[in-house]
Amino acid sequence: MIKYIFVIAIICCSCQEPKSSQNKVIEFHQFPKETTLELHNFIEYQSGVLSRMFLRDTTLIVYNWRGKGGYFFYEYGLNSKLTIGKYFPLGRGPGKALGSLSAGLYKNNLWLYDISLNKIILTDLSTNSSQTKMYKEYPFPEKYYNIQFITDSKLLANGNYEMSDTFQEIDLNLRKVTASYGVLPDTSKKIPFYAWKRANEGLLSLKPTSDKAATAHIWSDKIEILDLKTKQGVTIKGPENFNPEFVSFKSDTNQDLIGRNEKSRNAFSCLTTTNKYIYALFSGNNMTSPYINYGKTIFIYDWSGKPVRKIKLDRYISSFVVSKDDRTVYAYDVSSKFIMKANL
Repeated sequence: MIKYIFVIAIICCSCQEPKSSQNKVIEFHQFPKETTLELHNFIEYQSGVLSRMFLRDTTLIVYNWRGKGGYFFYEYGLNSKLTIGKYFPLGRGPGKALGSLSAGLYKNNLWLYDISLNKIILTDLSTNSSQTKMYKEYPFPEKYYNIQFITDSKLLANGNYEMSDTFQEIDLNLRKVTASYGVLPDTSKKIPFYAWKRANEGLLSLKPTSDKAATAHIWSDKIEILDLKTKQGVTIKGPENFNPEFVSFKSDTNQDLIGRNEKSRNAFSCLTTTNKYIYALFSGNNMTSPYINYGKTIFIYDWSGKPVRKIKLDRYISSFVVSKDDRTVYAYDVSSKFIMKANL
């Protein structure tokens, strides 16, 4: 049985926070420590490529943004290795979704931002049973590349190409943007502003304490760390320090878009965080590689922006998650179709 709750929310803009200045920049060319890591088969998963993974108590929750297999989330017992839950069926209607770029686990709430149906869906895993699943929905008409929950009703979002600032804070209950901040890096090239904004897009993850956020750039090897209290940030550039390579063009509706060229490289393809570290999966591949969206290297930083460690994996993965004690990593091997496990 599926039960659902609709929450009316129309997002308006009421930005009162002051604009932040350019980030402090840290450049480096080598990690202080480099190690290798061998991954081992843990759980077989055949329903498409996993986009994100989340740990909750004694379970592992995996997310496939295409909803392959009929659901967007599958939950596995870490001890039994068996499927113990399926969430958000593929389709239209209450509690269902068609497609998503953002999803996550906030406290006990599993959530998904359906960019196709313009809504955010949540389910409280602590109240669900195998027979009954409760879903709550927020209509969410705005278009963002990423969202993350700061509190039960406040979001941090990026990737709105109609707003000049990098980040927005959105109150779902008040139905408005309450803060907008973040400045793009300068460019000497004559590039349309919103094309440049797309070229500086990044993956978004919050520190579990919700006082800081990390962004891993998609088109260049940059990590940004944002203090959500002071609105001040730091940008870490390196170790290769390559810039976005792209072509800009106008869409049929006169939007500034970008596309890849022969020099374009994919930088980071997955991002996860603990209270101690930021973990970013690095690709570095270009359009000629079949693994452009995957990586076999994990970069680790602390929350002050200091590069900590570079881990070379023995295979390409699409996504991964690290335990809150920073001792265990789970990753998805795109070739063998297995969720892998290893000790850090």
